[in-house]
Amino acid sequence: MLQPEKTLAHYAVIRSLERSPQTFRQLLESCHSLFPDQLLTLLHEMEVGRLVRREGDEYALDSSVPNQWRKIHADWNENLDKAYTSLSAIMGRIHLPHCLDYEWWFTHGGREKVAELLLHNNPLPAPGTVVFLGSPLFGAFASALLPESQIYILDKSNATLETIKGDVDEGKVHLMHYDAEQPLPQELIGIADMVFFDPPWYVDYYDLFLRRSMQLAFGRYATVAFVLFPLLTRPASLQERKRVFEIAMAYGLSLVAMESHVAHYYTPQFEQESLTNKGIDAKNWRRGDLAIFISDGTHLPENIALRVEKEQWLELIVGKIKVKVRVKDESPDIYITPELLDFADGNVALPTVSRRDPIRSEIDLWTSTQRGFKIKGWRAIWKIVEGIQGDLTLEAIFESIRQAYPTATIPDSEKPAVEKVWRELRSHLGG
Repeated sequence: MLQPEKTLAHYAVIRSLERSPQTFRQLLESCHSLFPDQLLTLLHEMEVGRLVRREGDEYALDSSVPNQWRKIHADWNENLDKAYTSLSAIMGRIHLPHCLDYEWWFTHGGREKVAELLLHNNPLPAPGTVVFLGSPLFGAFASALLPESQIYILDKSNATLETIKGDVDEGKVHLMHYDAEQPLPQELIGIADMVFFDPPWYVDYYDLFLRRSMQLAFGRYATVAFVLFPLLTRPASLQERKRVFEIAMAYGLSLVAMESHVAHYYTPQFEQESLTNKGIDAKNWRRGDLAIFISDGTHLPENIALRVEKEQWLELIVGKIKVKVRVKDESPDIYITPELLDFADGNVALPTVSRRDPIRSEIDLWTSTQRGFKIKGWRAIWKIVEGIQGDLTLEAIFESIRQAYPTATIPDSEKPAVEKVWRELRSHLGG
């Protein structure tokens, strides 16, 4: 709920004093150019309200005011070790990132830098509740750096959340399966003191994630931070960045800090494959900018579903390879013989990771090793992928296909076609 007894100026003073006691002159330098007479009046009010106390020439937080920052700062190196221990275990189990899910993950240096800037440059007091809208690996990492905060990690990948679950503090880290294209669960509206997201680098995604952030942060002053694509990411990036800032301002956000090129990413295998096919060797070249905003909690956008991606995909993890199969318009009553179709050049290694490339509309089966096919009979092919994941025999897979078409007659003469697809997919998935 709104807290009218505290203004942004109150929070600026509290944030400054969280770090250490300060003189009046020091507070003037750290409180965003608040006029001296206004600051003096505010400090007097906060003394009367037992938010601060005077100690000689210095002001300090009253002992009744929680000060999480002192503990965050004092235990930073110890908690950093815990964060890397947890992350190392997670990375040992997690699937290879997939292009279709825009899974670019921070390098160790990039992850640590973004976490440090996010917490040190936060203009508000240390957050009691932090929501990571996507960015599950970063959320798991940062949760160890915020030992007294409640952490919510919202992500559309159940497989990723399951991988993380065993290596975070389940008493304070809440893992929730959520797709931002769907309305935000009602119980999450207004819970966040801080929201972080690193969306796909397209304006429509920023609009979507900003909408959800405003809902999460409704009713309170909150920090909203995100990674922004750099100036030369695409030909129209300058104009698109301007549009992102216009959307943020339309939602009532105010920019308080901007750090260029601090979000450093590993080059995932799917992108390495595309670059290698072009004869390019570029190691971990991608970087993003970190933008930090303040919300005053007064904007609550309508909580409706917003479709950004038109296609629907099913996914499975086979070993460490994520497999995506496009859901096509096929009648469940009519059996279609499964078939993998190469593209015109006969190459199943996809040449691009760009959302704008027309070839994306032709891909029906896509792996995180950047292999893709056009297909026929998606229902049967999905059953074949399930069978490979479950290490089923060919006979068992064929029977599962029959069960998927309860009103269709599928003769044994269809087995060779199923076997052909099964063998080729096994060659790409390591089954």
